[in-house]
Amino acid sequence: MACQASAKTARFHSTSKTPRVRFKPRINGVVPPHQTTPGEPSAAQIINNRVLGLSDEQVLDRYHELVDKRLQDSVNVEESFELGRIEARLNAEEQTDTDRASALRRDWLRERDFVVASIERMLAQIRTMS
Repeated sequence: MACQASAKTARFHSTSKTPRVRFKPRINGVVPPHQTTPGEPSAAQIINNRVLGLSDEQVLDRYHELVDKRLQDSVNVEESFELGRIEARLNAEEQTDTDRASALRRDWLRERDFVVASIERMLAQIRTMS
């Protein structure tokens, strides 16, 4: 019977047209990204923009600083998110480098195959001449 009552209550609340009042809980003075008002940049957007604005050297310095703090168990929520964004940036850069190296290797193999084929044609012509 209690299950039926809770199911009825759940249906009542889910079909209710009453607007819900939301409050903005703060974590260390920062509003979580899913609870900001429209037009106001979220903490996640601010951190992401800050990470994107860092130079390559600054990214590595900040990465090592945050990893050291994580090893000491003194990383807060914002720093943990920032570390995740930095790791994502570093992984993306590494993937770009890997893709570039793969493309260069494919180009080199294609050119090598072309040169080998032309040498074989020249050898065949020389053999027919002699």
